[in-house]
Amino acid sequence: MYYVLLAILCFILIMVLEAGHLKCEYLKVRSDLGIRIALISDIHMGLLMVSVKDAAKAIKINKPDLIIIAGDLIEREKHIHEVSEWIKEISSGLP
Repeated sequence: MYYVLLAILCFILIMVLEAGHLKCEYLKVRSDLGIRIALISDIHMGLLMVSVKDAAKAIKINKPDLIIIAGDLIEREKHIHEVSEWIKEISSGLP
């Protein structure tokens, strides 16, 4: 019984740590357009704010021309205002 509880606790801990970790990948796509695109997904705002702050920082450093947000932004409806403010923050300075 204790082993099952320990396994569940370890699984939850790993999931929480993974959710708070920002993963950045840089791909160079051959293009004559010369644009930089940032793709953001699985932010889950409201669960952990670490990745949200790190994502905003990475966007400001890399200065993309276009930001694409691909789903899973909030955990609950009550976080809509927070995500709206975050989108304003990351999009300021875009061309």
